[in-house]
Amino acid sequence: MKKIGVIKNKKSKEITQSKIGIGFECLDREMWDDTDIAYELVGELGVKHARIQSGWSRCEKEKGKYDFSWLDRTVDTLRLKGIQPWMCLCYGNVHYTEGKTTDSVGWPPIHSFVAREGWTNFIAALVKHMGERVTDYEIWNEPDHNCFWQPKALASEYVELVKLTVPTIKKYQPQAQIIGGTAFAAGINNIDFTQECVRNSILDYLDVFTYHFYCHLPEWHSEKNLLAFCSMMKDIAPSPLKIWQGETGSPSANGEIEACKGMPYTEAIQAKYALRRIVADLGCGMDLSSYFTFSDFKHYYKNGLIDKPCFFGTVSADDPPRKKEIYFALQRLCSVFGREMEPSPETMILLDYKENAHILFPASKYYGFSCNGYGGLAWWFPRYFFSNDPLYELTKNQDIEIKIWRPQGLNLKKPVMIDFMTGEVFRIDNIQNISIHSPDNGVLKIENIPIKDYPLFITDIKAIEDIIEPVD
Repeated sequence: MKKIGVIKNKKSKEITQSKIGIGFECLDREMWDDTDIAYELVGELGVKHARIQSGWSRCEKEKGKYDFSWLDRTVDTLRLKGIQPWMCLCYGNVHYTEGKTTDSVGWPPIHSFVAREGWTNFIAALVKHMGERVTDYEIWNEPDHNCFWQPKALASEYVELVKLTVPTIKKYQPQAQIIGGTAFAAGINNIDFTQECVRNSILDYLDVFTYHFYCHLPEWHSEKNLLAFCSMMKDIAPSPLKIWQGETGSPSANGEIEACKGMPYTEAIQAKYALRRIVADLGCGMDLSSYFTFSDFKHYYKNGLIDKPCFFGTVSADDPPRKKEIYFALQRLCSVFGREMEPSPETMILLDYKENAHILFPASKYYGFSCNGYGGLAWWFPRYFFSNDPLYELTKNQDIEIKIWRPQGLNLKKPVMIDFMTGEVFRIDNIQNISIHSPDNGVLKIENIPIKDYPLFITDIKAIEDIIEPVD
């Protein structure tokens, strides 16, 4: 292979379509600094969607009086940068719900008439105020998590909140897309909660079902389980249903709070984790995959201040923020996938390791795509980052051979390989059609291709020529 260029990153407003989003949450609790430079950086990232939180407690500090100015800044500036926000409606409010701290995280407004009335009035004022600027509304965050639904997470109560909230949203925004879901929906250990929501008719009210993903191994939820979950939900929904992966991520350093704590993460691991999870989401047909989160947190605030930082951000919480490795990796992924990019599950793929193929091939990950009408392929070895992986040791210093075919043809006349971690683009010369029966649409064999512990991507140069910066 010959290096022919590097990825030329596009800003969000230069990208017309994408299924990749970013978490812009927790400004309601001011866990990170809402600065002008933050909006500049997120606009350069290339994402097209941002998840924000409504922050009832921050909007209604004085009972009956609403201040949406901080939300206006977030919504308007994101849209100016070419990013469309979707809003998670949460959390409780000390004036109405049982939570005794000012954030009232985890206290749903359903346990009294006063709470229901206060919530409904807030939603009405908020949706009316946002108008056409926000049309996607998610009802609550992680209702199946006892931290975010107190005193105990109950599916029947969550569906009750959905039924209470949807009519008010629709009254002031009839075209609103309603989003609901759970943290662990796609995991087999918590499928009972999702099923209970379904039995209580939650799908009658939703356009989108969302789930979250946190685990030390980004492939922990196998694609078979994920596809089974998506198929089940779409089959039983009374109307077309989208599936969004609403939060995924890992820290860049060992943290003491929340998900993935207690392990020796690095910035490189964080970047590789995000690439693996997002590409797998899109390869499995998710309608959106959102990385959590844009910025590190200076501190955490849930039912009171926890004076410890959190390192899930694409940038640091410094002043000014520092771009981490994940920022650049995600930026490249957004530029490549920010076009007509769809999963191609009918693509047939074989990774030939030549040595130890019988144990290495079954563990490998690979997904076919259609990229601007050209064939595409992402592949990697799902190394576990935190211990010696004997299988990975067999792969890291060898090249492999790839055989690929899809019924509508690959159209790989001038194939190139992209490395998302380095941004390098390579011309592939060692490719041949090995089918004697289908000279125009045969099996393509690509020899001497590397495999990494993060996705590499092949497509035709014509599919991405707008983002290749040539090098001598």
